Amino acid sequence: MLMFDNCAYKHITQASPDKITIMLTWKPYEESLDNYEDSTYYRYTLQVYNLLLNYVDRSQINIVAHPRAHDLLMTTSLHDLVWTRPISEVLKESKLLITDYSSVCWNSFYQGGGVVFFQPDLKEYEEYIGELIPKADEYIGPRCFRIKELNKVLAAGLKDGVVHLNQFRNEEYERRYNEINEFHDGQNTRRVYEALQAEKII
Repeated sequence: MLMFDNCAYKHITQASPDKITIMLTWKPYEESLDNYEDSTYYRYTLQVYNLLLNYVDRSQINIVAHPRAHDLLMTTSLHDLVWTRPISEVLKESKLLITDYSSVCWNSFYQGGGVVFFQPDLKEYEEYIGELIPKADEYIGPRCFRIKELNKVLAAGLKDGVVHLNQFRNEEYERRYNEINEFHDGQNTRRVYEALQAEKII
């Protein structure tokens, strides 16, 4: 991925600040809702946030709001946690990313962060979007389908406000990642350019 040329590989380590980012995916089939408080996006974001408060201080949490829900979240008590700068900047400081279906997981993992997938609406989402691209054995972090499962995963990796990366990143997740994103030398742009030249596209 070309964007990775602007990212430092594995600069996030156990010694990094314990910042956690919640970044869920907006569901296009909820576009017609009259009240976005009824959306799964909003409800699941609140569920994850409230769960995290059992393990970390709220000052450690960032929420990346989808544009459709941004104004709604800014009217809640979470307004000060809503990230307002470029997403690339929040990923640089995310020791743990909690997402559902977002491709930003690859970016976060590349930089050294852990990733947890919370997918309570997987069946409905796939019925609308189609089968997800990652296969079950290609995920680069734990998958949780119920809030109780997410709680169990977080309880194992969050202790006294500290994100223990070894609970979210292991050898298997590293292997899966490297099979999908082979390179991490900052030369992706050059490779793509040379491939386009070879195909006489440019």
